[in-house]
Amino acid sequence: MANRRRLALVEVTWRDIVSDSSWTPDDEVDKQHPADCRSVGYLRRWDDDNLLLSHTVNGDGSDYTTIPSGAVSGVRNLRRAGARTR
Repeated sequence: MANRRRLALVEVTWRDIVSDSSWTPDDEVDKQHPADCRSVGYLRRWDDDNLLLSHTVNGDGSDYTTIPSGAVSGVRNLRRAGARTR
């Protein structure tokens, strides 16, 4: 594992777009709202534009999810005090 930096493990709550391209009656369309979402991962960056999470890391690379900062409603640290780490 090259580049092994410590990243905070967090749960992010955020709102996502919901769309449907099928023909939908107006009374059903009027009931629709954005989806409330939760994502768990390692916080790589959070700035005015976006929040960047990695879910699986190995030191050489990772997967990622980018969430617009304006869609983020909360970030909670998941690492317990005294949790065992290497």
